[in-house]
Amino acid sequence: MANTYVDYTGDGSQDTFSISFPYLSTTHVSVLVATVAQTEGTHYNITTGSVVFTVGNVPASDAAIRIKRVTEKVTPLVDFKDGSTLLEADLDTSSRQSFYISQETDEAAFQADGDGNYDASTNKLVNVGTPTAGTDGATKQYVDDQILTKDNLDEIAEGTTNKHLTSTLKTKLDGIEASADVTDATNVEAAGALMDSEVDADLKTLSLPASTTISTFGKTVVDDADAAAARTTLGVDPSGTDNSTDVTLANTNYLSLSGQEVTGGTVPLGSGGTGQASAQASINALTGASSSITDNHVLTKDSSDNAVWAAAPGASGGEANTGSNVGTGEGTVFKQKTGTDLEFKKLAEGSNITVTDSGTEITIAATSGGGDTLPIVDSTAVVKDPVDATKLARIDAGAITTGTTRVITMGDRDVDLASSGTFAESAHNHDSSYSATGHNHSGVYEPADATIVKDADIGSTVQAFDATIMVDADIGVSVQAFDTDTAKTDVTQSFSAPQQGTVDSTQASTGVCDLSEANNHSVAVSGATQVSYSNAVAGQSGTITITHDDATTITFSGWKWEGGTVPTPSTSGVDLIAYYCESSTRVSAVYLKGMA
Repeated sequence: MANTYVDYTGDGSQDTFSISFPYLSTTHVSVLVATVAQTEGTHYNITTGSVVFTVGNVPASDAAIRIKRVTEKVTPLVDFKDGSTLLEADLDTSSRQSFYISQETDEAAFQADGDGNYDASTNKLVNVGTPTAGTDGATKQYVDDQILTKDNLDEIAEGTTNKHLTSTLKTKLDGIEASADVTDATNVEAAGALMDSEVDADLKTLSLPASTTISTFGKTVVDDADAAAARTTLGVDPSGTDNSTDVTLANTNYLSLSGQEVTGGTVPLGSGGTGQASAQASINALTGASSSITDNHVLTKDSSDNAVWAAAPGASGGEANTGSNVGTGEGTVFKQKTGTDLEFKKLAEGSNITVTDSGTEITIAATSGGGDTLPIVDSTAVVKDPVDATKLARIDAGAITTGTTRVITMGDRDVDLASSGTFAESAHNHDSSYSATGHNHSGVYEPADATIVKDADIGSTVQAFDATIMVDADIGVSVQAFDTDTAKTDVTQSFSAPQQGTVDSTQASTGVCDLSEANNHSVAVSGATQVSYSNAVAGQSGTITITHDDATTITFSGWKWEGGTVPTPSTSGVDLIAYYCESSTRVSAVYLKGMA
């Protein structure tokens, strides 16, 4: 174990590293990260025996960290004066300075192992002199110079393990003809190759796709000396017969042959055609048309399943059909059929009735005789029962003063005049002498009273019926009974017993703490890499416990930290966030590390 230094490996998040050796001053402690010297006060600070890296200078993952002691070697730390008081602390400081320097010198020097060999510990030897004896150490430059100055292969001796140029290879080189010439036809022929002048020009320009190969059969075709040999190879006309004889037609009734061109004509009926040149002539030929065919004849099927021309059915041509009127209403719309024409009656306008033809539909509308009324006589303004036409209802306006218009206004509700209906006579207990003067209500049924509840008040100023309205039987069962200790939200409260809330852990997988769910939360780091919040309410406060998984590095979002510096969380154990909501968008927090 070293006495003057300690080595660590960074993980990208750890910022504090212990100093394992004693020292006289923090200025005697040197810190290197990846062999680069760091500056105290800028990259790190020394606090209570530990090196604490500052924000933004935390060593990266896998970075080599060495913390070592470098004691002052030029100036003594203690200067003794004649007649001065000799203190133990001064003696210790002076002694330790010498002791520490000797430790540092010893560990910096080459150390011999048990066999007496020195280990440079991957360090370089610098300022090495030029070797003279065979056992001297050599510099890299000396070795490079020696290799590069060798101009004779004979100087490179054949080794027993690493052979640079064996005697066999040298014999091969010696066998190469001096000034060997590949343009010498004799040399090329002896090598089994062809000179460029011996290669046909067409072969030089022949271009084949990549990876193209010529089969054995293809080679035999290429090797054929003439067309006869090629036909033999291909199996064409092997017997020597003349294949140039013209082809003849055995059936020339609708095909003709000229040279190598075959021309088709019209196919006769006997060969499955029509023997005609036009579509109409073909139809006539297929159906046996004769001079008896006249205009308006149609193509139909006879009893023998043959297609024949025949006069169209119906009087004077057309189909044998007509029209009729259905239903029990008054009047008829269809009049008659004349030949192929179906005749219908027109719609005539009556008194205060208009008929408008828009081209695609006919509109029948009623018009008023003046103002917004229709001149309907009350004796004819009758409502008929849809089932029994003898049941009628009529409005009698005979009792209205001459020249006076009375208006019946319908409220937004159903009116039932039946014996058990809303306005039934028996329900109101009015006899036949009912009149406004007989009841003496002076225009109203009830004297004016602002406290009377009217329909319009229900659901507005008066509670409408609701099955969920509390009744006495609910108190103490489904409704909280009166209790002087019941807490209220709009007055100052003094609690005599502890108040406790639940700890919400539903955000374990996402890291998002929903502050509307609870004040206190628990985050188990196992996939969540960022801790944040949502639904903050001004005045709310609480804590968030973070349990690490020894592997995942987390970050933060949305929190306001002391001095604006985001804390560096642990990767193991338990950390704690204490927070206070200043508003829905500003949440101040304090981070406490290593609570476990």
